[in-house]
Amino acid sequence: MLFRSLIFLARLERPSPPRTDPVDVGALAERADAELRPLAGIDRIAVKLAASHCVVRADDSELYEAVKNIIENAIRYAPGSSIDVTVACDDRLVSLTVCDHGAGMQPQDVEHAFDRFYRGGDRSGEGSGLGLAIARRAVERAGGSIELRSGLGLGTTVTISLPRAS
Repeated sequence: MLFRSLIFLARLERPSPPRTDPVDVGALAERADAELRPLAGIDRIAVKLAASHCVVRADDSELYEAVKNIIENAIRYAPGSSIDVTVACDDRLVSLTVCDHGAGMQPQDVEHAFDRFYRGGDRSGEGSGLGLAIARRAVERAGGSIELRSGLGLGTTVTISLPRAS
């Protein structure tokens, strides 16, 4: 797992421009849900498409890995919590939000969440500390931004914002 993540992150760090194919973010979220459902449990992840045809220009595999990593983190660090994945768009932006209702994160963990190898307060479990670093880099390569909000007892919300394809 660590080796695969390191190779993927190294690929994202290449100076070459990413592929920019049309990617339907709603379909991508549903694909990640289908892959992670066996890990999460049948009714734990709810994907809501607030709008249809939310298309961006990105590398499908990079953006998929970003979304999958964010959902996988919610599964791992908010055990038993439901996970809401919402895709919405307007004329300019496409947003994908992953929200869990778990224990939340300490402020210092929020501050360093996107740092490579940072694993926060739970250093004993699985994981490489690369998932959110990969997500941030993949989103940046697609011209977007990523934000994490969390508080103790409030759960964690990660929002990806990307320019909508014209």
